[in-house]
Order: sequence, then C-alpha cells, then structure tokens
Amino acid sequence: MLCGAAALQIGLSIAYWLQRFGHLVTTVDVREYSLKIARAIGLQRAISFETLGPEKFDYAFEASGAGAAMIKITEVLAPKGTVTVVGRSGKDTVFPVKTFEWFMRRE
Repeated sequence: MLCGAAALQIGLSIAYWLQRFGHLVTTVDVREYSLKIARAIGLQRAISFETLGPEKFDYAFEASGAGAAMIKITEVLAPKGTVTVVGRSGKDTVFPVKTFEWFMRRE
C-alpha cells in the first residue's frame, strides 16, 4: 500500500484487521516510517516496494489513490486476483494503456 496520512490510517486499519482475522498480510509502502508504524502495530510482514520479490498476491487493497500504486499492483497480483481500491487521489488517476489493458484482459 502506498500511504499518505489518511490513507496510512485506512491502509493500516485494513491490514491490521485482516491479520487479526487470521489472514497472512503483507503491507507494502515506499516510506520507511509507514513501515515502522505497520511493524509497531504488529503487522508481521511490512516491506518496501524495493524489496518486494516475485511473490504474487491473490488480493490487493490500494489505499493511497496513487496511480503508481495501481501500476505496481499489476506486477504483483496473481492471475484472477482481486484489487480493492479504497483510496483516491485529489488528482485524475491516469493509467498507461498497457496497465489499462492489463486490468481489462486479466480475469
């Protein structure tokens, strides 16, 4: 999850409760301080985008509203995976044609 101040709270709340209900959660962010907060509240897998490996995820929650985060999701979402967008930007969200096609063609 890419997180701004409000998105940080929303994204971490989602991750926290999913973990509390028994799901394996990986919290991803571009800022180390956001990851420190994630670890401080007990999220076991909090990693930066730079260290994100080849692992594919069945579900992704995007809390920042950043177009860059949605583009990154296309790299890590498993086939037939589900994306839930819970954040929005104050600006237009624009995707490259390749990303839009990815969303349209993946099941």
